Amino acid sequence: MSGAPNRLALVARQAPYAQRSAREQLDVALAAAALEIPLELYFLGDSGWQLASSRDPSAAGLPAGLKGWASLSGMTEVRFFVDQAFAEQLRVSQVETVVPLEHLAIDEMSRRWRDCARVLSL
Repeated sequence: MSGAPNRLALVARQAPYAQRSAREQLDVALAAAALEIPLELYFLGDSGWQLASSRDPSAAGLPAGLKGWASLSGMTEVRFFVDQAFAEQLRVSQVETVVPLEHLAIDEMSRRWRDCARVLSL
């Protein structure tokens, strides 16, 4: 089965710290999770680096908090998706993530998020 109709799909497109607030995308997901809305999170391209467990933002003088993605599973049903090319990049770089990831081709991700009740691009 593809995406569930009662789920909210959040599509992250920004690399970590590419926005004014380092936690903007995470805060949207946390708000939805607080309402116990089932989530499907899609990380496109470099946005997947938000899920790397080895990132140390303090060296750049930036706030911690991106490891907060792991807290979502304690609040609601959540699945994390990255594209296959990025998953391979993580594997080759031996980078671990703060959450378990599912790997899909971009076209499969697109088909899946279209089955969700709502889609929000972050």
